[in-house]
Amino acid sequence: MAVFEMRNARKAFGALEVLKGVSLKVEKGEVVSIIGPSGGGKSTMLRCATLLETMDSGTLAYGENVAAREENGKSVYAGKAALAQVRRQFGLVFQQFDLFPHYTVLKNVCDAPISVQKRDRAEVEAEAMALLDKMGLKGKENAYPYQLSGGQKKRVALAAVVSMNPDILVLDEPTNGLDEDSCDIVVNFLLAYVAAGKTVLMSTHHQDLVRRLGARAIYIDRYHHVVEAPVSSYGTESGAAE
Repeated sequence: MAVFEMRNARKAFGALEVLKGVSLKVEKGEVVSIIGPSGGGKSTMLRCATLLETMDSGTLAYGENVAAREENGKSVYAGKAALAQVRRQFGLVFQQFDLFPHYTVLKNVCDAPISVQKRDRAEVEAEAMALLDKMGLKGKENAYPYQLSGGQKKRVALAAVVSMNPDILVLDEPTNGLDEDSCDIVVNFLLAYVAAGKTVLMSTHHQDLVRRLGARAIYIDRYHHVVEAPVSSYGTESGAAE
């Protein structure tokens, strides 16, 4: 069974239809990348996938948990408890992420597994330290967010989400704003993450990132049409980012 499936999703903002019957299935252990020009609907698709936006019509499921079904041409969402269960299945890092400014790096990573999942503190902290090491943040565990660079903050945010062990990791432009070293760290981490059987769904306009991760590419063009094809067929990276 797919870990994620969206079928015939439609979403409009006023007269502008951004998603036009989009369907996507993601299997366990896959990296799937949504690519295309700015304004094409990449972020809207991710926001609908993660319940930050509601679809006008279409269905949405994470494994056996159905978030939305379609009735009479409209999406009907599950109840509060069912949606809470769905939200526990994915971890989300958008371009605009927040760290707790009064928490150390270590506490930012450990807080949710301890307070939400009620896991053992010593075990969580040991896992968090190993995770920070993989993120190139060894020695930064006692630092506060204001003492970090933008790239370091983004890696802490990614570590905090991964610490919750989601079924699927959802990333919006994961390497935007990162220098080359930070980008390499994130790519190497994601490669190891997927090699361990994890699943990633992301949006990006960086075709090189798609190639490096060996991702299955879903392209949304400027007319909001969706196709699946080798990333090499989409032209230059600069063209994809327009």
